[in-house]
Amino acid sequence: MKLLSACLLFHLLVTSSAIKWLAVGRQNGPLRRSDCRRLKRETIFTKDQSRMCTENADIIPVLKHSSETVIKSCKTLFGRNRWNCSSIEKLPKLSRDLTIGSKEQAFVHAFSTASLIQIIAQACASGSISSCSCGTPIRKRKELEPDKRARDAMSTENRHAFIGCGHNLRFATKFARNFADVPWDKRLRKTTRRPTKNLRLNKRSLTNLHNNRVGRQVANKLVQEKCRCHGTSGSCTAKSCWRIVPSLEKIGKHIQVLYGESIQVRAKFNKKKEKRVLIKVTNPFKKAPINKNVKPDQLVFYTISPDYCKADERFETPGTTGRTCEEVGDGSCESLCCGRGYTTESIKVVERCDCKYYWCCYIKCSKCTKLIEVHQCR
Repeated sequence: MKLLSACLLFHLLVTSSAIKWLAVGRQNGPLRRSDCRRLKRETIFTKDQSRMCTENADIIPVLKHSSETVIKSCKTLFGRNRWNCSSIEKLPKLSRDLTIGSKEQAFVHAFSTASLIQIIAQACASGSISSCSCGTPIRKRKELEPDKRARDAMSTENRHAFIGCGHNLRFATKFARNFADVPWDKRLRKTTRRPTKNLRLNKRSLTNLHNNRVGRQVANKLVQEKCRCHGTSGSCTAKSCWRIVPSLEKIGKHIQVLYGESIQVRAKFNKKKEKRVLIKVTNPFKKAPINKNVKPDQLVFYTISPDYCKADERFETPGTTGRTCEEVGDGSCESLCCGRGYTTESIKVVERCDCKYYWCCYIKCSKCTKLIEVHQCR
């Protein structure tokens, strides 16, 4: 029994290793090509991720920036929730909430994949990655580009200044798909010969691949269009437009909504399609026929999450005791403290106030003391 439990735990850790790359943000100092193999030895990268890192050496700083941003944004988005994204900070060590197929695991997979697209697409446009450049411009009118003779005489830099340099979504999406999906694709292919005998592994791979796909879809769906007019005296005789990926905050809020609407699924072998598919887990007591198909824009999970109210050693979750809460609104004490009640303490805070600008050129402020109430869960 102990051997079986140990094997299961090892299997969970191995099959969830594709998101360990988020620990790159915790590495000290700048990263170089030589670090790719080291990160593999430390199980932060999988074998395929290490290879991609080596082949695209100038993308390593981008990966580090992406992981730092994901961790910071996730903590901001869920800072007032019972699950506050603290488990991401433990990476490369994986706590159970990120290995059991929970809705929190679904969010992390989708959000981390979307962040790769956002950061890499921007890096391509800024010239930080040698293997990619600006995204393809949107042609609004025939006058978009200068005539052929003038275009040939222009340098790439000047041409981008004229047309505009959009985010390279094609390169970023392809890289994000390969980087996040390859480990799961490989495991899924290994079970192709006996698909009905490996539904547990299939379910895990299919779920993570689906949630990765949702993240990529959100990043591409929220793309914005930016335009610039060209002409004498500010006229718009010609117009150039390009695509930009929105802020990670906007992407994260959208995926957070999907997190709240996520559905529970199970794996099933479809004989007609001759492949494994995910279907909704339905209520057996409902008589009305229900569409069991999973929509492409839905986050999915297969294990119901704990309530995260109390510290749980099995899930390595800290609980909400001692967390700061608000009396009303998001992160209310009633919800965050799980009915245990909360303490209130008045604290003196010194702030700058009555600031005045003096010519020339400084600002002078007074110091004011005020009392604020701090509520903490019991």
